[in-house]
Amino acid sequence: MLSKLLKILKKGFRGLGQKGYTLIEIAAVVAVTATLAAVVVPVAMDKITQSREAAAKEDTKTLASAIIGFYADTGVWPARSATSDNHLYVLRTGNSSSNDPTHSNWWTTDDRADFAQNHLVENGHSYANWAGPYAESLAGKKDPWGHNYVIWLKGMWGDSTTASGDFGWVISAGPNGKLDTSPTDNELKPDDIGIAIYRASSR
Repeated sequence: MLSKLLKILKKGFRGLGQKGYTLIEIAAVVAVTATLAAVVVPVAMDKITQSREAAAKEDTKTLASAIIGFYADTGVWPARSATSDNHLYVLRTGNSSSNDPTHSNWWTTDDRADFAQNHLVENGHSYANWAGPYAESLAGKKDPWGHNYVIWLKGMWGDSTTASGDFGWVISAGPNGKLDTSPTDNELKPDDIGIAIYRASSR
């Protein structure tokens, strides 16, 4: 349609005073095209937004299922390599922390974080009874806006040293790329997308 409009415009201006499109006809075409664009573009953008949000919701459900499957087999939540204090607070998808969403310093420090690939796709820490993979490769997995998904584990462990509620989150920062939900919030803050996982017992 754009190429046709350009041809009309070209012919109209070239053919002034000759047989062809008049300026009124050209103006009418431009007006109709602008009107259609004003209607179609917002609808198309809204559909794209809805599609991305639906994909993020589905991804968080899939990741939640993977975490639950991991726990069902191993009896623990993903942890650091064996130490006296081996709790992880967060997993991230992807393969670089540079793709993490921005946040208000509520969720972790690097020594309490790891990549989900090492626990849910590979048995990187030699867990007993690990029967994965529990998900397809997560090394390049990002949400539809290009950020890593975050799996908040601290509340799932829920013992005296790491207690932070009795649930964790699998969460996307959504379109704005910022995690607005804090780990102890019992509902998502706009425009985050995710699912809470409530623990029974971590041991």
